[in-house]
Amino acid sequence: MRIWWMELIEGSIAIVFGLFLLIFPHQTFTLIIVLFGLYIVAEATLRLVAIATSRIVVRRVFWDIAVSCANLAVGLLFLVRPKVGTIFFLLLFVGRIGVQVFAELRTAWRSQSRLAGLYWTYALGLLGVIVLLFAGNNVRTLLYWFIALTALLDGILLLTRGVVLWRAPARIQRVMSRFQALIQETTPPDPVLRRAIVFVRRTGANGLGHVGWAFEWPNGRFNVGSVENVAGKPFATVAEMGFWASHVADPVPCMRDRDFPYDEYKIFPIEQPQPHAAWRTVIWESRTPYSLIHHNCNDVVYDVLRAYGVANLLDPAEEYVPNDWYDALRGPSFTIADHPTIEQHVFRQNTRVTTFIDRSLNIPVRLTAAMPPWRQSNARVYVEMVAIWRKMLWDLRSTAMLVWNVRRMLPPQPSKPAITVDTPKSGKPV
Repeated sequence: MRIWWMELIEGSIAIVFGLFLLIFPHQTFTLIIVLFGLYIVAEATLRLVAIATSRIVVRRVFWDIAVSCANLAVGLLFLVRPKVGTIFFLLLFVGRIGVQVFAELRTAWRSQSRLAGLYWTYALGLLGVIVLLFAGNNVRTLLYWFIALTALLDGILLLTRGVVLWRAPARIQRVMSRFQALIQETTPPDPVLRRAIVFVRRTGANGLGHVGWAFEWPNGRFNVGSVENVAGKPFATVAEMGFWASHVADPVPCMRDRDFPYDEYKIFPIEQPQPHAAWRTVIWESRTPYSLIHHNCNDVVYDVLRAYGVANLLDPAEEYVPNDWYDALRGPSFTIADHPTIEQHVFRQNTRVTTFIDRSLNIPVRLTAAMPPWRQSNARVYVEMVAIWRKMLWDLRSTAMLVWNVRRMLPPQPSKPAITVDTPKSGKPV
C-alpha cells in the first residue's frame, strides 16, 4: 500500500491542475502541450545519443534512427505550433474513449451481476461525451472541462485516501489483511506449469518499494535477479546500477538472504513459457544503463517476465510506484516469512541436492542480447499517453462504482409513520 504522504501530494497536484484548467483553460492546456513537446524532444535526443555512442543494442539501426528523428520533429512541431498538439490530444482522447466504450458495452453484455446497469450507464455516458465533443460548438472547451473535472475528482479521492491512511494506518492494514484473506489462497499454487515470480521489497526506495524477477527453466531451476541501484541515482551506468542475476534451485531463499531482503512474492503459472527469450532480455537489461524513466526496476521486471510469457502484465507506465505496481498485479501475494520456499516440480523432487548448486552469473560479452520488441518501436511516449487516458477513464468508473456500492451499504431511511384518523361507525371523523 502506498504511503500516505504520496497520496496527499498527488491529490494536491491534481486539484491544483484541475483548478488552473478551469480558471485558465487555454493557457494551462498550452503549457501541457509545450511540456509534452519538450518530453518528446528530450526522449528522442537521448535515444539518438545512445545509438550514436553504441550504449544500446539495436538490430534495425536505420529504422530506429528514422523513428527517433520523426519523434524529434513531432516534439518540435508541438513546441512551435501548440494548436497541432491540441488536435493530437483530442484525437487520442476520442480514440481512447471509443475503445473504452466498446470494452464497457462488452462487459455489460456478458455481466450477470447487479452492477450490469452501471456498466451500461457508464458506456452510454462515454458515448455521450464523444457526441458532445463532435457536436459542440467549442470542442476544446468541453475537453478542458472534462479533464479538469476528472482531475479534481481524482485529487479529492487521493486526498481522502491519504488522510485515512495517515490517521488510521493500523486499522486500514487490519481491514485490508482480512479482505485479502477472504479472496486469496493461503498456500502457493501447485507446480503444474512453469512459473514466473515477482518479488517486492516494501521498504525499498524510501518506502516506494523495489521489485525483482524470477522465471523457471525447463530443468526446474530458476533465473532470479534485479537492478538494485543502491545509491539511488536517477541515472546510473552499467557498473553503478547494481544489476545481478543468479541460477538457483529455489528463488525465495535467495531473495530472503540478500543484504536487503525482499518481503513478498506473487507466482504466475505459464502454459507456454519462453525462457530463452527471457534470458536474452536479461542480457540486454544487464547492458542498458539505469534510468529513472523507462529503465528502472519496474521496467526491467516487466520486460523480463513479459518476454517469458506472462500475459496481461501491468505496464509500468500505468503504475510507476513499485509497491503499487506489485499490488496491482493479479493473484495472491505470499509473504516470505510464511512461505519461505516453493515446491519443485515432481520430476525434480527426487534428484540429488548436489545438482542444484546456486551460482551467481557473470554474463560474458560474447552472449547475444535481444531488445524486447515493444522497446524497439521507440513509441514509448505515446504508450504512456494512452496509459494516462486509460487511467483517467478507469478512475471515473471506479468512482461511480464506489458511489454505487456506498449507497447500497447505507441503512434504509426510516419511513414516517402514517397518520391515521379514527372514525366512528357513523363514518364521520372525530
